[in-house]
Amino acid sequence: MSQQNLPPQNIEAEESILGGCLLDPGAYSRIEGLITPDSFYVQAHSQIFTAIQQLASSQQPTDFLTVKTWLEDHHQLEAVGGLNKLTQLLDRTVSAVNIDRYALLIEDKANRRRLIAAANSILELANDTTLDLETVFDKAEESILALRRQNQSSLSGLWSDVTTRQLNDIEEILSGQQSNDTIQSTTLYDFDKMTAFERGDLVALMGASGTGKTALACCLAYQYAIQGIPTFFWSLEQPEKQIWARIQASHSGIDSQLLGRKREELSPEHQERLTSDLDVSLSLPIYLHSQKEGLSTHINLAEQKFRRLGHSATAVLIVDYLQLLAGADPVLIDSWTIRLKELSLSKNLLTIVLVQPEELSKRNDKRPTIGDISYCKTAKQHFDIILGLHREAYWNPDYANKYEIEVTTLKHRHLPFPTQCKILGFFEYCRFVSLDQRKH
Repeated sequence: MSQQNLPPQNIEAEESILGGCLLDPGAYSRIEGLITPDSFYVQAHSQIFTAIQQLASSQQPTDFLTVKTWLEDHHQLEAVGGLNKLTQLLDRTVSAVNIDRYALLIEDKANRRRLIAAANSILELANDTTLDLETVFDKAEESILALRRQNQSSLSGLWSDVTTRQLNDIEEILSGQQSNDTIQSTTLYDFDKMTAFERGDLVALMGASGTGKTALACCLAYQYAIQGIPTFFWSLEQPEKQIWARIQASHSGIDSQLLGRKREELSPEHQERLTSDLDVSLSLPIYLHSQKEGLSTHINLAEQKFRRLGHSATAVLIVDYLQLLAGADPVLIDSWTIRLKELSLSKNLLTIVLVQPEELSKRNDKRPTIGDISYCKTAKQHFDIILGLHREAYWNPDYANKYEIEVTTLKHRHLPFPTQCKILGFFEYCRFVSLDQRKH
């Protein structure tokens, strides 16, 4: 293929980006989120960038030796051109000073390739006479709009554009509609009023072991999804099977144990209930991810899948839980908190992070305090909302109400605090309701 017929690309810029990351340990942070492995035209470059991305996401350096080792461990070193390729990239790079400019350059080329691919897809649709014309128009329009949405950010704009968006939002609220930024449950009225979750918020659900954090998170995921709010559930504690069982329990009213570890005990009635509204269950916009690696990749993949189902992009990210990402290391906790906050803002997500401080489980009073996270230098600052969960009946068998959970606002960037409400948790069904069922 002649140079004239090659798709849009800039090989030199790709090499400069990779060489810059190998040369300068801080270079990747300047381009994180600007490009993806798919931005590279050369397959070997895409594979090398994937290695750099994976190392950076696990808080490891991206220097020559570490990248080489990662590629060797994953049996990809020879596929990218061997040690000579990495050496060549490093030797050709003098500095990483312009790496962010190069990133924008290759992303521009990648978007042009994506546009060409979309145009080819539209051409195939137009030639498919088995499709009615309206379907062809809809699919063609969606393919172009998807590319446009990918390249636009609602977080930036002229003052006039921002003002117009905010006035439209105010008008919708005053007319009785829910703001596009507001994320609410369907049964936790007091909880919603006290928390007032919005897109862009980074929220900590903090509590000792046995509080019901994961069950509540699964309940919220279901309640958001049943309203058509796309939700990404990142479980580092439990496998896909167990998270599915909990969310499905919230939907079907079947004990989550029967849906998980005790499936052989499911009765014919349970089986009928599972299949009676299967179409509703299958259409829930929930994406489960249960590996530590690949968060950004899977969030992008989830958005594609949600859009194919006719939904908008991901609106909620639930992380279960912070200590499994960072352990008890305050430096790593700070680092992950900053990263999750940046992700919330860049993707316009409500991010709910489950937090289980080690010291909380050791002391007699299990009620969380703001001090339980204050040992980290910046984590407390980056959380917009910190909620403390306490379930007295778990520690005190004689407590009158075994279903009761106290929820206390320990920090709220936008509303007065502390405030408190009580919710009831039916844990085997992952269903939660306000203690006071009256809707405020």
